[in-house]
Amino acid sequence: MNKLYRSRTDKMFLGICGGLAQFGKVDATAIRLIVVFLWVLTGFLPLLFTYLIAALFIPLEPGGIPTTPKRRLFRSQTDRKIAGVCGGLAQLFQIDSTLVRVIAIFLCALTGVFPFLLAYLLAWILIPLR
Repeated sequence: MNKLYRSRTDKMFLGICGGLAQFGKVDATAIRLIVVFLWVLTGFLPLLFTYLIAALFIPLEPGGIPTTPKRRLFRSQTDRKIAGVCGGLAQLFQIDSTLVRVIAIFLCALTGVFPFLLAYLLAWILIPLR
């Protein structure tokens, strides 16, 4: 049974994003980008409180747990309209890239253009090209 732990090895702050990535068998960069987007969307304090509460309740990974291979997030070279971010997310989650683009447009309208463009620009910079 797959259990949720805070990661000891794949962490930037408290290991929450790395643990969620290991739990979902995805790249931690994708989880971190979602967290950054939520941070821009909700403001700093609500997400900080949620993150700290999660750190209190999610146990630290035991030392001897073997890590399972996970999929990595890359920007797509073949399925790209602007920078390949939506195509890369679609490949990571194994869904149609049109659905990812429609969700992106919806989130852009929901959050306002500037927060979404900031998150997309960060994704463009942080996600490596395949």
